Amino acid sequence: MKRYHFHLLRNGKIRFDHEGMELANSARAHGKAVQQLATMASEAIPLMHDLEVTIVVTDSLENVLFRTHLSRSAVDMAE
Repeated sequence: MKRYHFHLLRNGKIRFDHEGMELANSARAHGKAVQQLATMASEAIPLMHDLEVTIVVTDSLENVLFRTHLSRSAVDMAE
């Protein structure tokens, strides 16, 4: 098992994942990142919040493996 880190950039603020998570391979890490984005989106949609999120996945040596990104803009439907 390899250790992957999921660093979060959300609405201009960064949160580093110092602990990481052990997963079987990079495909599992990618799935976990997409799952995290989906969870954040599902929480933001009912509240009509803008959301700009990037998850940067790195290995234990901090090599960037990939980035996943989600952007959602809340629109005032009353206009």
